[in-house]
Amino acid sequence: MNARTWLTHLVTAVAVLAGAAGCGHDTPQPSHQAPSSGVVRFTVHQHGRPAHVDRVVDGDTLIATYTDGSNHRVTIRLIGVDTPETKKPHTPVQCWGPQASALTDQLATGHQVNLETDPRVDRVDRYGRTLAYIWIQHPGHDDTMLNQTLLTAGAAREYDYDHQNYKYRDQFRAAQTAAQHQRAGLWGQCGTH
Repeated sequence: MNARTWLTHLVTAVAVLAGAAGCGHDTPQPSHQAPSSGVVRFTVHQHGRPAHVDRVVDGDTLIATYTDGSNHRVTIRLIGVDTPETKKPHTPVQCWGPQASALTDQLATGHQVNLETDPRVDRVDRYGRTLAYIWIQHPGHDDTMLNQTLLTAGAAREYDYDHQNYKYRDQFRAAQTAAQHQRAGLWGQCGTH
């Protein structure tokens, strides 16, 4: 199976899993709980500043423009995840890096999102990137969190920078454990345990 076909199958599988997670819920999930599937979903747009994703730099870094009137362009680094490198200077492209970047691009580029910051972590990192959770808007349907979707697909590793105990850490670790058990993404192809 070629890479494009494989990526299409992966995105379809992630979308099906995300859709199944929302079935049967008549009320919004509380912000401190995840549904039994482990996918964090909300039916109310209650998270952060609205933005439009302009492009993907790599699997965990994106460029977005706020759509709340400021039209300010910002570089976003996803909280709680680390995807294999594709753009880091003096670092070779890592196993599953291109697939992680392609998945992030397919899920986020061109979409309206909400950028949720976390008071438990720094607002920006040492490179000046805004640290955020990205909630992808699906009009008429539940929003999905890009950060956790990448973990569920095995496109990222859970990452707790400087042990800051970020808001969704437990859910992210559970998503990573499930991906490891299923040998999803990098867990099945990169010799990672």
